Amino acid sequence: MHWPHLQKESARNIRKSVLHDRWVMLNASFGEAVGWERPMWFAPKESESKNIYSHTRPNWFEYTALECKAAREKAIILDQSSFGKFLIQGSNACEFLQGICSGNIDVEMGRIVYTHMLNSRGGIEVDLTVNRLDEDRFMIVSSATSQPRDHAWIARNIVTKPRATLTDVTSCYTVLSIQGPNSRDVLSSVSNADFSNEAFPFATSKSIEIGYAHAIANRLTFIGELGWELYIESEFAQDIFDRIMDAGSDFGLKPTGYHALEHLRCEKAYREFDLDLTPEDTPFEAGLGYTVDLDRPGDFTGRDSLLSQTEFGLLKKRLVMFKLNDPEPVLYGEEPIWLNGKIAGYLSSGAFSFTLGTSVGMGYVRQADGITDDLTANGIWEIEIACERFAAVASLRTFFDPRRERVHR
Repeated sequence: MHWPHLQKESARNIRKSVLHDRWVMLNASFGEAVGWERPMWFAPKESESKNIYSHTRPNWFEYTALECKAAREKAIILDQSSFGKFLIQGSNACEFLQGICSGNIDVEMGRIVYTHMLNSRGGIEVDLTVNRLDEDRFMIVSSATSQPRDHAWIARNIVTKPRATLTDVTSCYTVLSIQGPNSRDVLSSVSNADFSNEAFPFATSKSIEIGYAHAIANRLTFIGELGWELYIESEFAQDIFDRIMDAGSDFGLKPTGYHALEHLRCEKAYREFDLDLTPEDTPFEAGLGYTVDLDRPGDFTGRDSLLSQTEFGLLKKRLVMFKLNDPEPVLYGEEPIWLNGKIAGYLSSGAFSFTLGTSVGMGYVRQADGITDDLTANGIWEIEIACERFAAVASLRTFFDPRRERVHR
């Protein structure tokens, strides 16, 4: 049977973070993604970290709930070393990225831009952040599961641009994500850097010193909280990890796995490539129009298609967020979406929101007359689970912290 989150047992322990043994000692249960062994959840020391699968609430459900609670109320530490990481360098690096990204990459050094690489139809081929490290040096970070694909897409396009080079540095950096209301306190206790809003605003990057090493600190989040991602040269990662864990005990820092990340990002309605974002979906349809700059100088791949889409008026396909009225069912994705008694689409993602106390999900809805706030507010929406329909609330915006106050605190 194909259980939700089913993990394969063959071809395992192929690729490990340098912190793998640390996670083992913390009683992590591991899952696999493109060869990487990643902590999925953490069991209490007296329990066995073995998966017992279920179509409702699996055995890790209560432990994941504690990890999500720590993320919203205190602080968590998450190993995201499996991120795809690439350097684009050379005197034409900026020009190349301007021609392949939908956003404006020509920003000041230390700025991070969330954007997309599109195909000629305006569909999303790569979901990425671009960190301008220097005048002619940029670090691209993309999804772990699409890293080989993203590398191939960039390599195929960069061959036409002289004086711009692509280097895959995925294995060079360990990535520790420190997230939650206390994340600023945790990092301030191990580094002399200024982590205040004024000195270190959201979507910026700095080189900071921790112990005997430097790390690239990016103020970003994939859970909708105050937080930073630390990019650490891998040979220094264990020492920095130990320092953060020691200091974090005073602030409730909790090791957290990818199951919690999935719950947290779903309740915040953060999109994930290959689920909520595909080459068939444009940024406008995905509700990510802010990642597109149609007014900046120069052309980029997919620009004409996006311009055409803006000229047609109301979008006939949009990503819609859902929240079940009944707190008992659990969503996992791919459930049918019903609107006024007819199937209107399928969920691309779903998870139980421990913060909201019910399941949430998102999925693309198609309507010939367009998708509007009036339709989401006044339509009769239902999500089908195992042949039973459950009433749902629909919205074009996230149900959790829509004003992003927690991110910018």
